[in-house]
Amino acid sequence: MAWGEAKTWASNLLFHDSVRAVVYDDWRLARNSPEGDPFHYGWWSASQPTGSNLLGPHSELSHMYYENLGLIGYDTTYGAWRNDFGIFGNGSNVGQNNVGLILNLQSGEYLSDAEPQPYTDNRPWTFNTNNGDHYLRLWYDPYYAWAVRDGDVAAIPEPETYAMMLVGLMIVGAEVRRRRGWDKRG
Repeated sequence: MAWGEAKTWASNLLFHDSVRAVVYDDWRLARNSPEGDPFHYGWWSASQPTGSNLLGPHSELSHMYYENLGLIGYDTTYGAWRNDFGIFGNGSNVGQNNVGLILNLQSGEYLSDAEPQPYTDNRPWTFNTNNGDHYLRLWYDPYYAWAVRDGDVAAIPEPETYAMMLVGLMIVGAEVRRRRGWDKRG
């Protein structure tokens, strides 16, 4: 999507959690504001200034890529090349991969929420999952969009969790019945 389309898509996104009977409707594109303590993951990102209009290494997409997903960029903070970077962990940069809880993460560039600024010729910032860096791109070019929201969207428990809970309740129930029977005999 182009930047404007991506913003509209994210703001109109609805996710219905049928287990909790909740609709999440406060989605957006990832922000460029700092996340946590300052961190520098790649040579290019570490060399960029930060501020209200500049991305630098402190975007939510950087945080998700490096911290939450544990992925590696193609350069160290000293500019040395690595061969275990990207969403595949081997430098490949074509296709999609399941990374942690994220299914079908695309190898490519994802748009950020930052309003394109005149000093950048109205180019939006992107974050590249191929190599872990940020770029200024043409506003009308299509890129990927990753919707995020403040707070957690809790994971739905796996069926195995329910099965374990059910077995535990059955054991407790059997023990209670056994003790009640013991009490009546004594």
